[in-house]
Amino acid sequence: ILHQENNNSGEDSVRHSQPNLAMKDSKVAFVGAGKMVSAIVKSLLRAEAFESNDVACCSAPDGTSEKLSAETGILRFDSA
Repeated sequence: ILHQENNNSGEDSVRHSQPNLAMKDSKVAFVGAGKMVSAIVKSLLRAEAFESNDVACCSAPDGTSEKLSAETGILRFDSA
């Protein structure tokens, strides 16, 4: 996670910090599994903000949720 700060000299600086550990106990689900959701899911997993079993998605019957689940190991559920 990046934080932008303004120091006393008026210059901006960027520092890295660990992800908020409170999110480790959270779960997230997405309606849709297209390009945007795929990018978000992959970023969340890469940043270790979520475990794959704490993320789920569903989509129209177009195969996108199956593909995203197979690529990332996230859960998928059928839309009603």
